[in-house]
Amino acid sequence: MKEKLKFITIDTSDENFTAVYLYKDGEIFEKTSHLERGHIKNLMPFISYTLEEAGLKISELDFISIVEGPGSWTGLRIGFSTIKVLCMVNNLKLILINNFELMQKYFNNPENFTEYAFLIKSSNKNYYFRYSLKGEEFVDGIASEENLIQKYPNIHCINFEKLEREKYLETSVEKFKNKKFSDVDNSEPYYISVGDLKSNFKQAKS
Repeated sequence: MKEKLKFITIDTSDENFTAVYLYKDGEIFEKTSHLERGHIKNLMPFISYTLEEAGLKISELDFISIVEGPGSWTGLRIGFSTIKVLCMVNNLKLILINNFELMQKYFNNPENFTEYAFLIKSSNKNYYFRYSLKGEEFVDGIASEENLIQKYPNIHCINFEKLEREKYLETSVEKFKNKKFSDVDNSEPYYISVGDLKSNFKQAKS
């Protein structure tokens, strides 16, 4: 990927992982940390570091993108509050990246599973899940893996793993080209609460 663009992508959706990727006309500058609950401490210094390494001012960016979740409630709040201020002050466009959308986009299904669920660890024994039917219709919710299998006995479960940084950057560029911007004032993390279902099924399975 070599686009004439300048942007930052941040990920604070994992409780113990902070990532800042800066893309500048084909070059990538990054700063990451696996410090437990280190978002408050790390996020702004990481942004400053990557900007300095790239020789850029934040006002020179074309946009900022952020992973909207689902994931750590606290991490997402810190990420969104920081990025929204930066976008407002510097009049930058905002792009949201959904973890489930990324998993679905880059999921290789060699065994042609008809029903599968992407799982992202939540609290206790629960997982955020996206149940997908034929890769088109889906239901997002939160449940234990045991309860999920009881509800959808034919599913194949896929645990979330962080993708390569290039996948986040490629998705950001694609959304920029398609002008899929989010309203900065009203942007919020993608939360899923117990008992809450988000679906594109015509008739959601509940």
